[in-house]
Amino acid sequence: MSSRGPRSAYSSRDASPETQPAHYDPFLSEQDPIELAHLSQPNLDASEAYRPSSRSRSRSPEESSRGRLRPESYFGASGSSGQYAPLPERNESPRPYVKSGRESMYTLNSLYQTKAVDADTQALVDRRAGEVAQWHIHWTTPALIMSLFIAGVAAAVGHHFFYTSLNGHPATEQLKMIRYGTALAFFVKSTLVGCVIMCNRQRIWRTFRRKAMTMTGIDGLFSATEDPTQFFLNWEMIKNDRDGTEGYFDYYDQPSKNAQRLGFSSAFLKKPQPRENARLSFCGDAWNCTYSINFLGPGYKCEDINDSDGAPFKISQLAPEGNFTYLAEVDQDDYKWPQIDTLDGVPVQDPPYPASLGVFESEPILWIGYANKTTELYPDDSPYAKKWKYVHEPKMFKCVMHHTNYTFEMRYNSTQSATMKQRDFLHPLINTTLESNPGNSSDWVATPSSNFIRPKDDPETYKLTAAYHTMGAVLRGFLRGDIEKTSDVFIITRSDISETRLISGRTSYPQANLMDDVQNLFEDMLITLLSEPTLVLAETQQVPCQKTRTIVVYRYYRGSLWIGYAVVIAITFAFILVGAWSIHQNGVASDVLFSRIMVTTRNPTLDHLSVGACLGGDPFPKELTDTKLRFGVLLEDDPREGPLGRVEHCCFGTVGETKEIVKGGRYAGLKKWRRGDRETASSQEEKTPLLEKNGRD
Repeated sequence: MSSRGPRSAYSSRDASPETQPAHYDPFLSEQDPIELAHLSQPNLDASEAYRPSSRSRSRSPEESSRGRLRPESYFGASGSSGQYAPLPERNESPRPYVKSGRESMYTLNSLYQTKAVDADTQALVDRRAGEVAQWHIHWTTPALIMSLFIAGVAAAVGHHFFYTSLNGHPATEQLKMIRYGTALAFFVKSTLVGCVIMCNRQRIWRTFRRKAMTMTGIDGLFSATEDPTQFFLNWEMIKNDRDGTEGYFDYYDQPSKNAQRLGFSSAFLKKPQPRENARLSFCGDAWNCTYSINFLGPGYKCEDINDSDGAPFKISQLAPEGNFTYLAEVDQDDYKWPQIDTLDGVPVQDPPYPASLGVFESEPILWIGYANKTTELYPDDSPYAKKWKYVHEPKMFKCVMHHTNYTFEMRYNSTQSATMKQRDFLHPLINTTLESNPGNSSDWVATPSSNFIRPKDDPETYKLTAAYHTMGAVLRGFLRGDIEKTSDVFIITRSDISETRLISGRTSYPQANLMDDVQNLFEDMLITLLSEPTLVLAETQQVPCQKTRTIVVYRYYRGSLWIGYAVVIAITFAFILVGAWSIHQNGVASDVLFSRIMVTTRNPTLDHLSVGACLGGDPFPKELTDTKLRFGVLLEDDPREGPLGRVEHCCFGTVGETKEIVKGGRYAGLKKWRRGDRETASSQEEKTPLLEKNGRD
């Protein structure tokens, strides 16, 4: 005990050797020499200053200095050298810590002045004091995000294949299948929502670094995933993180690849592209249906014109006076592309942007001229007879895009077809007029500017205009250019119109009614949009539908069935008559079971004849197969004596040893005689002396 120094004073004063604890723990000692003192800085609240226990011993200045924490250390903890050094092998307590009224304590600086820390915590603080933050992305969060996403996508694909496996099969066990599908749907939702939530957590910390927000806004960002009303009640949250950089806005760039694909497919197919499994989707399995749809969309209002109507070319440029059989100008004052230099879709220059950025000032008019080749020949004295041979009629028309109200009749039989029933042009898409620019003859000026469609004034109208302009741009891509014929056989084509049904593949001339065909081609592109079920913007309608179907049914021809049945029934009835008559004659009804064969072949003669053939194997003795047998009464010299006297035995035998069975005769084993003469037989047995019976047996 003396080696412990100050511990001996504690033992002699507070405890006897019998009551002194067997285990010494310096961290639980009342008079621990390694006791933590309060910080040297004065507390803001004097009442919370460190007050030593009344029972603790007085300490010398040296001890006080040694136990005091240095104010320059983190949380008052010293470094590797100083007043306080952790004991060796003291990273963990040797036994569970029990709070004591005498535990060593210290009080933190003014920021933590009310927080008491035990010695284990102080040791941890000392160890952490020298740590620095590390810029490192741990793999767990990205891995979990990707795992949730992959699991969700895999479950969605599995859901797809599950329903694909059910498609077209009988709807059995519907409740079970619905449960499986619902379980997959919930799993997809859970995993993808979890992935979104984890990604949102990363984003809000980014927002906190970039934006100064109120406490309400911060609360909204944290609780938005559990409380969607925060998006409506807390506008600061949306404004600070979802509007993007101030000065930025959306504007139209160019037709989407999806719109181009749909427009090209209808042009190349020379009809609206049908939707895959359209009849199944809209009408149901094995049904045909017809219904009408009504919608607002873009449409070209076309009219015939002449040179005085402001066309950018002259009718004299067309055959037969000119060389062109087709000529079109469709890009006057078209929307400029690109509008501004961009990098990954973001303007390179900083705001403010030009006032004209993204503005639709006008929609290009379709100016089209063509030569209609007739079947009438030019007179021999005509200057056009040699070059053109047949009469050519030059025509010109223009088409202006309008908001249009359409009514189509949709038919889904073996194929999809659409018939335009009504077309009402409402008003021009952009109601402006083009004039030549006085300062530059190659440019145009649209007026009035008040009718311009601007991206920031009315985003909804702007996006609708952009969608209509996109469809027009796809059509104009086929119409622009010309077709020139310099001789009777040499044709120069500078337009993609030849890829459409607007040009005759046989003559290479435009269709005779080109103006109507241009309108119809554009409407084919609109109907083709119905073939794409994943459009970003789409609307469903409830419309009356007339459904019909052709199905395979059973047809019953009675004559064909009953002719065969009548013959079979007649033959069968004849056999019934024969069988009934045979039973009547036999007096018994029997069978061909083994038991029947066994009892009817018990004949000594047959036993002798069967010697050597008892196995029944092949080849069977020919002389045996040639032997004639019949079922009759066995001729015996001494019939067996039985309870009823001497009775004859029926069995198979040769013709010479059998006679015909007489119906009603007495034969051995017949059930009738056993039952009918039971009483007589019993009385005779009683009269016969026992010894006589035994001797006779």
